[in-house]
Amino acid sequence: IIRGVYKTGSIITAAGIIMGIAFCGLLLSKITSLNQTGFIMVIAVLVDTFVIRTSLVPAVLSIAKEVNWWPGLNPKCKSQQELINDMEIRMNSSKHVNSNYSINSAKPLRTGNLSNENTLDETM
Repeated sequence: IIRGVYKTGSIITAAGIIMGIAFCGLLLSKITSLNQTGFIMVIAVLVDTFVIRTSLVPAVLSIAKEVNWWPGLNPKCKSQQELINDMEIRMNSSKHVNSNYSINSAKPLRTGNLSNENTLDETM
């Protein structure tokens, strides 16, 4: 966490200052709603840059050590046979099969009279 804050802190701070300066342009407008929006955006960006990103995020990451996704151990790589077995299980699973169509046939598996009322007219 410390190394991450150290390596990215200057970039985040510079980006936040640049965004704050850019939003200050809204404060020069004669329209009141743009002035208010600009003020809110400048304050929000600066609070995010100097408070949330530098102290709140590292604090939350240090509290929730077990649920952090990084740094952590990557899952063990599966062998080729395990991948093939997983693929066969997924292909044979009934919840992934569309009951109206087959992979090997081009036409629907439904057997019934379909009326032409619901088809699109291609001349339109």
